[in-house]
Amino acid sequence: MDFLTMPDRNSIFFTINSVGLLTPMYDDFPDGYKSKVVYIIRLEPIEVTNNNCDTILLCGEVSPNPFEDLKAITEKALLNLFSNKENFFKNCSDDIIVEVQDRLNDFLTNINNMSGQMKNRSILTLPYGYNNITNALKATEMSDGKIIDDVLKQRLENKVYTWFKEMKKMVSLKPEVILEKDPAASPTQYLAFWKNREQQFIHFHEQIDQKIGNFLTITKSPCMDIYKQIIETTVTEKRETNLINIFLSTLTKHINTIEGVGLVDSKEEICILWRKLALIWINCPNFQNYNYIIILIKVLSNMVMAESSRYLEPTALFQGELAENLAKIYDILDVLSYFKNQFKVTQTEYFQEQIDKFILANSVSRNYKPRYWNFHTNDLFQNLEAFENRLNCIKSMIIQFIDYQKLEKVEVGGLLGCWYSPMIENMYLRFTKYMEKLVSIAYDPLDLLNDVNNALFVEDYNFYLNMSDDIDNRLATVSKACFENIDNSMSFHKFIMIFGSAVLNRPIVAAAVEKHYEQVLDLLDQDLAREFKNIDRLSGTAMATETEKSDFYEMCFIPEEMDLEYPLIARAMMWGNSRINNRLLEDLNTIRSFDLPIMNTTRGDQINIKIEQLKDKFKNYLSPLFEEWQRVVPIQIQEKIVQPLFTTNKNNTISLNFSEELDAAMKVTRYIILCNYNFKNPILTIGIDDIPYDAIKLYKREKLILAYKRDIEEIVKWLVMLFKF
Repeated sequence: MDFLTMPDRNSIFFTINSVGLLTPMYDDFPDGYKSKVVYIIRLEPIEVTNNNCDTILLCGEVSPNPFEDLKAITEKALLNLFSNKENFFKNCSDDIIVEVQDRLNDFLTNINNMSGQMKNRSILTLPYGYNNITNALKATEMSDGKIIDDVLKQRLENKVYTWFKEMKKMVSLKPEVILEKDPAASPTQYLAFWKNREQQFIHFHEQIDQKIGNFLTITKSPCMDIYKQIIETTVTEKRETNLINIFLSTLTKHINTIEGVGLVDSKEEICILWRKLALIWINCPNFQNYNYIIILIKVLSNMVMAESSRYLEPTALFQGELAENLAKIYDILDVLSYFKNQFKVTQTEYFQEQIDKFILANSVSRNYKPRYWNFHTNDLFQNLEAFENRLNCIKSMIIQFIDYQKLEKVEVGGLLGCWYSPMIENMYLRFTKYMEKLVSIAYDPLDLLNDVNNALFVEDYNFYLNMSDDIDNRLATVSKACFENIDNSMSFHKFIMIFGSAVLNRPIVAAAVEKHYEQVLDLLDQDLAREFKNIDRLSGTAMATETEKSDFYEMCFIPEEMDLEYPLIARAMMWGNSRINNRLLEDLNTIRSFDLPIMNTTRGDQINIKIEQLKDKFKNYLSPLFEEWQRVVPIQIQEKIVQPLFTTNKNNTISLNFSEELDAAMKVTRYIILCNYNFKNPILTIGIDDIPYDAIKLYKREKLILAYKRDIEEIVKWLVMLFKF
């Protein structure tokens, strides 16, 4: 064995576990043992051999119930000691014998008190010689009080004083001791306190023999009044505690539901708990003590915090998908707010309603002034608010971590990228190293009662604050440089899509880029002016020049040659949806969706008004064109569809005779249908029901017509070749 050969091992303990195996433990005495423990202690730090084992080892065993064994030994010693007075008390006066008896009885009383505390009950020790009380009563009654056992009387009076002190301790024991022993006590412990209190008074009352009262009465003892007070107080406390337990037992079901199902899934139980607490307070006068209700509310808060921690899994808050963990935090914050809000509702509204009903139903209570929950609530939810603040700190950390994760995909283009892309990459690397540390934490960041855990979290949180400030300052530098190089609204759109509003709205970043927001409004104004100019050219109120052409299709002032292949309606719809809706409005909607402060200004409101005016102007331009097309196209289809397939040219050749009007009708119909699928919110919504029936009918034959056209064109080619020969 290592214990024999290793001098640094001071002791070894052997226990038998629940499976029946002999289990050794070094140095530390086993906690919560339920079987006999054998110990071997090394007296000197040297190796154990066959020659020195008797001198350097101390062996023994510990009983699983040492107090019960000590009690049995003491009672046996008392019995043996005083059954043989001649052997143990030779030449001793009666006073010495009585003193020894009383001292041993006091020792037995202390043992009973400790044993009772372990069993959570009071065990009263009767005085030595109590077995003779029946004979002493008879002797006193027969002698009309002349023959009195003074020793027994004195012992009984001393015990009455001792019991009175014990009873006062029991009465003075209040629920505050629950939080003093365990600041994180649960409602179950609170309910157990009242049940144990009732059992203690029941046991106390059962152990007080009526013969003691009779003896004290006959002997006219001055302790009789104290004895009566003990009886009355015990009976009163037992009755009041029993009534409190009856009312408090109604909370057990809801507490078990919250602890079993979980806090988030049993949110409605919180409302029921508060209302039942109000009803208990109103209907149980014995419970109308502010300390009782305050302690109960505090342990309910402890339960809410414990269940919140169980739901959140604190050591894994920074692991896995941060967005999922953030959603859990929002769930718990919502429950915490609901918990405190329901207390306010119960205190201010529900409480008064129930008191009024109680007074109407109980005429006797009308003479008594009701007690409201008007106690101070400053420290009532102190621990809960500290827990909520800690949770908000973790929430802010996770929100920023989610934003910092996006830095991996952020890349600055152009010449700026040579300087700022490596800076962003270094930010991300620093962030990932910090995240690796948080992912592997072994402490509970939500355990506010543990000083070690608090110190570790404060250290990590302070490092996070410093890191966050540094990253934000660097992001502010990059954002400022990007803002200074933005030259159109499309560039700004791409910029905020990459960085996100969460980064731009950070105090440090926002302070750096705030002065550049006016530049964005200038760009939007320029785009709007260009679009109004385009609408004027489309509607014919202004003419475009060749110099106003652009290399970018969306920015053309006049149609390109390719666009002229489209019918007028299709061309106008295509230009409006692609230019105004898909680019300009999409840029603006992106800025709105990111909730940037630039759109909440007076100038931002003016831009929004201009946008609506632009949309209305385009609708006013397109609507008459479409209405005219709706009127004309059925007539054109009916006239052109009956024409022959071939036509003879002046040079005696033939060609395909397919009308341009029919081709335009199919193109417009096709484009209107595609608009309903390709554009999310077209400026002018044209449904399929708005298309003329003849156009729909023609469009359904489009594939067949195109096939016919190809075949006929091939026939025309062959006929032309034949005519040449």
